[in-house]
Amino acid sequence: MTRSAAITNQQINSIIARESISDAGFIYYMIKNWSGSLKDHASGSATPIINKSVLARFHFLVPPIGDQRAIAEVLGALDDKIAANTLMAKNSIQLLQSIHEHLRLRQREVRKAPLGSLATTVLGGTPSRDNAEFWINGSVAWINSGKANETIITQPSEWITESALEKSATKLMPRGTTVVAITGATLGQIARLEISACGNQSLVGIWSGNPDLNDWLYLEVNSRMPELLTKATGAAQQHVNKKDVDSLLVEVADERTLGAFGDRARPLLDLCVVKELESGSLAKLRDLILPQLMSGKLRVKEAEVLVEGLV
Repeated sequence: MTRSAAITNQQINSIIARESISDAGFIYYMIKNWSGSLKDHASGSATPIINKSVLARFHFLVPPIGDQRAIAEVLGALDDKIAANTLMAKNSIQLLQSIHEHLRLRQREVRKAPLGSLATTVLGGTPSRDNAEFWINGSVAWINSGKANETIITQPSEWITESALEKSATKLMPRGTTVVAITGATLGQIARLEISACGNQSLVGIWSGNPDLNDWLYLEVNSRMPELLTKATGAAQQHVNKKDVDSLLVEVADERTLGAFGDRARPLLDLCVVKELESGSLAKLRDLILPQLMSGKLRVKEAEVLVEGLV
């Protein structure tokens, strides 16, 4: 289901009772399959919702209860695997944070320096949407600020052209860049860029030519985020400036500590990338077979063959 058209458990239970359908899992996927049509009937501006009278006008063809459960089980297995991957990646980042803190405290001498003196920092930009030359048949990855919520970024939001990169304010950031959201709803969110990509004007990218320092700064900047957010200004939409990011004091690890951290960080970050990419593939497969299962074009046993070995 989409954020823009929320459906409550009470509404799902109402459908179950009315249609004498007992498998809630099937109902969830049935509504998910229809979410594109349902959201067109949402009302309200701040938080669009779908009310019961709208749902009552929709008619769904449903299979026997045994088939419902089988469909829900196949699709649920994919979602369960995605959830397991998400948890594994989250635990890996938490372990990385613990390693960073442990090594930081073991340093004999603590030295701090402004972030801008240690690494390259760039503010992103959005190529003009009015210029088709910037967006059609693009080959350069570009991310919006919402990507900062993903922790590990492995896929772009959109693609822009080489012309857009040359003629707009956006800048290409290398893999290993720490991305910081500096405004709006994502203010203070931090992500690790695992592809080369450009970003929009609500993102600041931070990187150096030293991979070990990149790994260290990803955790160091995250640990200093409460300090950066004290610089936030604005009433309707709070934000910090790139100069605030540049002046943020971060702890500088010695070469030995950086090397030790990099040796431990890289396998954990690589695991996160693998799990993120796997989850993306599983989500695509789920979204591909969902409408086919609901329409009867794909039988459950055929779907089970496609899913076998992946979950």
